[in-house]
Amino acid sequence: MRAFDEHLAAEMQRARRAGGSSALLMADVDFYQALQTQHGQSDVGPLVTVSVGIAIAPLGSPCEAAPLIGLADQQLYRAKAKAKAKSRARVCSRAWDA
Repeated sequence: MRAFDEHLAAEMQRARRAGGSSALLMADVDFYQALQTQHGQSDVGPLVTVSVGIAIAPLGSPCEAAPLIGLADQQLYRAKAKAKAKSRARVCSRAWDA
């Protein structure tokens, strides 16, 4: 996980230098274990739905990698709690917004 965190931080810095924004999407397969148990490992592909949490660090945002990860994770669990096959997004506007 440390390598991911470092890579995300480097990519966010690169986006800032280029005048861009950053976004992180976290996805989770809904009911994966139940689908795998019922249909077997090779047959779950066409049946799978996902929930997605999205965090956005717009241009000029002081948001860093760690809070962006936390915010995407938070939005993922909010999406899963609301209903399956949903997405939720939130803008990270402060350095420690999560």
